[in-house]
Amino acid sequence: MIAHMQGRVRWVLIVWMFVISAVAYLDRVNISLASHYLVQEYHLSNIQLGYIFSAFVLGYALFQAPGGRISDRYGPRRVITFATIWWAVFTSLTTAIPRSITGVGGFCLCEISAWRR
Repeated sequence: MIAHMQGRVRWVLIVWMFVISAVAYLDRVNISLASHYLVQEYHLSNIQLGYIFSAFVLGYALFQAPGGRISDRYGPRRVITFATIWWAVFTSLTTAIPRSITGVGGFCLCEISAWRR
C-alpha cells in the first residue's frame, strides 16, 4: 500500500513539475513580449533592458545547483513547494515596482529572486 502511495506522489510531482516548467517558459516569453511596454513605462535604455534580461538568466545560474543540493537534503516535495511560493511572491512583486525609482534595480532583484527551478 505504501509503495502504491509513493508512486502516486511521484506522478503528482511529475505533473506539478510540468506545470511549473510550462509557466516558467511563459515567464521567459512574456518578459520579452512586455519589454516594449517596460521601456515605455520606466524609460529604459536597451542596455538597461539587457540587464533585466540578464538578471532573469542569472536567477537560473545562481539557484539551480544549490536548489538540487537542498532538494537532496530536504526532499523534493518541500523544496518544490517552497520554491513555487518563493517564485510566485517575487514574480508578483515585479508588478509592484514603482515608476518613481530606478526600475532596473527593482526588476533585477525580482528577476534574480524569483528562483527559476
